[in-house]
Amino acid sequence: MSTNKHAIIRYQALDKCFSNFGREFFMQDLIDACDKALFDYTGVLDGVKRRTVFDDIKFMESEAGFSIDLVRVKHGHKVSYRYNDCHFSINKSPISDAEFVQIRNTVLMLKRFSGLPNFEWIEDVSRHLEACLYMSNKEENVVGFDSNPYLIGFNYFSILFNAIINKLVLKIVYKPYYKKNLIYEIHPYYLKEYNKRWFLFGCTEYAGNKSLACFPLDRICDIEELTCKNYLPNDEIDFEDYFSDIVGVSKDKKQQPEKVILRVEGKTIPYLLTKPLHGSQKKPKNLENGMFDLELNLIINYEFEALILSYGESIEVISPIELREKLKHRISSLLKKYEQCR
Repeated sequence: MSTNKHAIIRYQALDKCFSNFGREFFMQDLIDACDKALFDYTGVLDGVKRRTVFDDIKFMESEAGFSIDLVRVKHGHKVSYRYNDCHFSINKSPISDAEFVQIRNTVLMLKRFSGLPNFEWIEDVSRHLEACLYMSNKEENVVGFDSNPYLIGFNYFSILFNAIINKLVLKIVYKPYYKKNLIYEIHPYYLKEYNKRWFLFGCTEYAGNKSLACFPLDRICDIEELTCKNYLPNDEIDFEDYFSDIVGVSKDKKQQPEKVILRVEGKTIPYLLTKPLHGSQKKPKNLENGMFDLELNLIINYEFEALILSYGESIEVISPIELREKLKHRISSLLKKYEQCR
């Protein structure tokens, strides 16, 4: 079925005409009914074309549509339209097997979100759909998400989400690793997920200076709304663009993107073609010895280093030399630990 909202409105208008056995509906009457329905919805009278209504009727009669049984009654040179069954309506027609499967799978997928803050409504929607479809509670789940049900601090997600939407200033108690708790006043802007952890980005003020800060939710201990503070809107940062030159969430504003050359084993290339390391990744250069050179352009951060190391011996950093030496040192330190006798 067409997902165009105007088409759906026309189908509903035609359905009312076809099921009204109290009068005759000719083509101009159907056009007028569609025009009125669209005007009531949009406030604009565009004028439905005669061909459009004919196409709508053809679709409604088809198996792809509603398989309606439509009667055409001749009145001289004119034809009126009505359902063969006066009790029929497209709103009463049963769903097809294909539609049942699609809705069932959609319900199963929606239920994966039911534990998320601010998505409690999904449980009610799922229950209603299950009741309508007579779905068993033992229905097999066919979709799996890489979620972290044990993530600490996720209970603050809905509070932060609400604060961003409603532009509220917050005071948060933040616990750095191995340090005492710190208190920040933050104007929250953005929530970002990376590596199954959530991070809050917002503006903090210190000594009259504003700066963008990032706080992992699992290090937040408490949140309080500051009703007496005026919210500082985000007029500078486009977060869709902000993350375009990094992997993960760590970004030093003093750094600039650098060209990185990686030497990659041939067996690993298919994985990197289907799941690039970064959006700047270029087409691999075949060295004809079973190895490939891969070029990227990005800001080097801890997350990128960790990503490279996760591929083990399959990837070697060729340049920049500073990154190569840094990873070489980390690998040497790791090797020493494994060479120690236990």
